[in-house]
Amino acid sequence: MWGEDFYRGVNTNAAGEATIFVPANIKLEASVWHNQYLYGGETQSLELEADKSINVEFTVEAPDASIDVTLQLEDGSVPDSLYGYAWCETNDYSENYGNDFYNGTTTISVLVDDETGKFKGNCSVWMSDDTYSIDSQQEVSVGNGETTEVTFTLKDRDAAVVVNVKNFSTGELIGANEEINVYLWNEDNVWYDARLSENPTEIPVTSGKDWYGGVWSEDAGLIPLWSLNDKSVAPDSGETATLVLNVLEQDGVVTMNVSGPNNETVEYGWAWCGNWSDEFIDSQSAVVDSGAEIINGVAEVPLVAGYTYNCGVGLPPEYVDLGWMSPLEQQVEYTDVSQEINTLSYQFTEADAILVGTVNGTDVNHIWCWSWSENGGHSYTETEPGEEYRLNVQSDRKWFAGCDAHQGSTWYWTDEYEFTAQEGEQSPWTAYEDSINETFDATESKVITAPDSTMLTIPSSTLADSGNVTVTGTQVREMYHTDDNPVMPAWDWEATDANGRLIETFNGQVTMEIPYSTEALDAIGTTEDALFAKYYDTTLGEWRLPDNYSIDKGNNILIVNTNHFSQYGIVYNGRLAEAVSKPKQAKKININKRAKKLLKYTVVLKGASDRPTKLQRQIRWKKNGKKGKYTKWKRKKKKSINSTSSRTKWRFTEKKLRKGTKYQIRSRFCNSAGCGKWKRRTVTTKGRYVR
Repeated sequence: MWGEDFYRGVNTNAAGEATIFVPANIKLEASVWHNQYLYGGETQSLELEADKSINVEFTVEAPDASIDVTLQLEDGSVPDSLYGYAWCETNDYSENYGNDFYNGTTTISVLVDDETGKFKGNCSVWMSDDTYSIDSQQEVSVGNGETTEVTFTLKDRDAAVVVNVKNFSTGELIGANEEINVYLWNEDNVWYDARLSENPTEIPVTSGKDWYGGVWSEDAGLIPLWSLNDKSVAPDSGETATLVLNVLEQDGVVTMNVSGPNNETVEYGWAWCGNWSDEFIDSQSAVVDSGAEIINGVAEVPLVAGYTYNCGVGLPPEYVDLGWMSPLEQQVEYTDVSQEINTLSYQFTEADAILVGTVNGTDVNHIWCWSWSENGGHSYTETEPGEEYRLNVQSDRKWFAGCDAHQGSTWYWTDEYEFTAQEGEQSPWTAYEDSINETFDATESKVITAPDSTMLTIPSSTLADSGNVTVTGTQVREMYHTDDNPVMPAWDWEATDANGRLIETFNGQVTMEIPYSTEALDAIGTTEDALFAKYYDTTLGEWRLPDNYSIDKGNNILIVNTNHFSQYGIVYNGRLAEAVSKPKQAKKININKRAKKLLKYTVVLKGASDRPTKLQRQIRWKKNGKKGKYTKWKRKKKKSINSTSSRTKWRFTEKKLRKGTKYQIRSRFCNSAGCGKWKRRTVTTKGRYVR
């Protein structure tokens, strides 16, 4: 049991009972631990008056399975006096189990999933000795009643990173503070941390890896600037690299009260505030992203004066299962340290409809899915590939849903799905196309049809002379290209024999029929004459034309005959699109309204015959009044245009501009053949520098 300036632990008797004497009138946390049984649920909070007592009950669980963890050097030996902590957590981070280890070994007891009967996740270790490091986390899977082994081979930490923690507003290093933690991590999920007992501080690392840095402090009042700290360093063996981490010092706090649909107390969740407006999304600005935990319905989020924040709240996935929907974000303008910040109140609502979906065609874990409505409301949850998830929505309004994830430094996302839910309805949605996996007798002919109607016709004995063969297909969202552009996601096909060996070359030809729609071609502003089939040559590392392909314009099908599998898809070349040329320069940009911090303008197309499909916009401003230099052009969100529409005007609004500042805005139209020339307009917002 622990609280402010208090910690005490005792052993229970044979009946599992114990008495702890505690100070009165302070907030306390109670928990239990046993080296053979798993913890008895979440920590319990309490506060006692003088001369009072309270009973706290825990039910510990016997483990279902165990994981033996071993650490060793490359020669199989274990370093002397090596101790630390090993842990294994589920892929969704919802469950974490660990144990201390001595002399390089320990056993971790876990609970298996009730539905699958397995514990699946990743294991890692922390060591007191900074001489060694593991190479990466390790995946683990263990069934009910089973024991599995995980072995980490240690490597020397033969390089170092010197971390400088800098106050972004002053440009100076902050003072050393034991309450501040700095940490490093790489794409293999290996982490090192250190107390900021001196600034800068040096952390030993393994060479040949890209190391990213972060700062964390519970009470030091620092807000890390993630937008400026996304660079990495990769020192070679024996070398030292320097990493600068920018922070801002907290000078205010916003209190957020959170309740459930029926005014229930929200025991746990998270709250955030950020200045994510377009004005700050560039490499030279401070994107403030601050947050705090919700404890018993209250969160206190640290802020820095001088920004306008969007603040919101979120809850763990179990609240999604209860049908709760998140309240809208609220805005806080915190301009000066003397300003009193209002308390924000958030109440979750109950959904009356559900979007049920899966994410397939990817092996990326920890996927984040969300939905939102222009009429208000949003919902979100976490999932993994192939697992069904739910998003809570409300009926009789239009919703947009999507999913995204990242692995290492690569981001993945789905196309946005638009739907209108009916009350009590479960709307199904598959974010990615389903993967294909079919096993059949190689001596028989086979036709395989993918969800997007791509069809493979495989004659008998084409893949093998005998036995079963397996064909798998997975959609590819990213096609690497130069002049060519994908019309739709490609498919990555593989064939394996009965022994699981990859079949690289076939005995004959497989016919692949890839469909396309004229609506899709119209939407991107191209024609059938610009279409090609492409496959990815893994040897050369580039997309190439197949030796044998044709296009059936009558049935909207592109046909490929091939004797090997790879990634195959349809692309178009804008230079060859029939009767399509680059759009002309915009006719003009009209300024409709100009205020102190607001600008409304209209971009006018010169001629509808240009068939544009996108409108690009950029903005820049002078840094120091009328005599300053312009900033770099900053991109704004692109506008998609229906190429068959006769529309010639598009209106836009720029908000939160600097008062009395000279701005330049420019726009251009694009289609599959390229982009036209920029049309520029210069304007000054009302204020000090306007004569």
